[in-house]
Amino acid sequence: MNPLKPSCFFIAGTDTGIGKTFITSLIALFFTQKGLNVLMQKWAQTGGADDALLVYEKMNKKNVLDDKEFLKIACPYKFSYPASPHLASMLENQKIDIEIIKRSYYEISKKCEILLVEGSGGIMVPLTEDTLFLDLLKELGIPVILVARAGLGTINHTLMTAKILENNNVDIFGIILNNYDNNSEEIIINDNAKIILKFSGVKNIIIMPYSKENQGDLQLFDFFFEGFYPPDFSLHF
Repeated sequence: MNPLKPSCFFIAGTDTGIGKTFITSLIALFFTQKGLNVLMQKWAQTGGADDALLVYEKMNKKNVLDDKEFLKIACPYKFSYPASPHLASMLENQKIDIEIIKRSYYEISKKCEILLVEGSGGIMVPLTEDTLFLDLLKELGIPVILVARAGLGTINHTLMTAKILENNNVDIFGIILNNYDNNSEEIIINDNAKIILKFSGVKNIIIMPYSKENQGDLQLFDFFFEGFYPPDFSLHF
């Protein structure tokens, strides 16, 4: 049984473009099917996409999709330029206010039982010129679900990210090796999981297999979240 029982998870990546939104949507569906009220938030969206909308569409939350005021809380900052939030905001002459992000986090957390916060790239990505995502994770005390590529190159990125989180006293709930591109041999993927398990100190690791239909295997989360649900819904601010 995992000793951590938070009602909020921060979905962090070891890199950009490794399927964080896909994994976030699967976790949202998993907890929804368990009968829990799940909401998702992204503090800063860049590149013109809208990951919060994508997750809510996958969850088929029509009441959320029709609520424009709520969607502003779900994603406080949006930028069209595909870069880290600090640069995208500077190029679009829109200052990111960390206090607004924190207020939106507190507000949305009161409306649900499970809150999933999706990051933008890795934990060391700057939200502003003075604030990294890591800084907010430390301040808010949100445990991390780390999404990493399943194949070649993941050991270094994943272990470094896990070590940074450990050194900053940020809890890692678990690691998901996402085989989003089906581009590595099974022997490499399985060994990656074995080595990361050994050297990271994180005992909660699963491999999300490649899916042509982009559906994912929700049953894997029964193992990943074993002992978590029904959770303690008290948020620790």
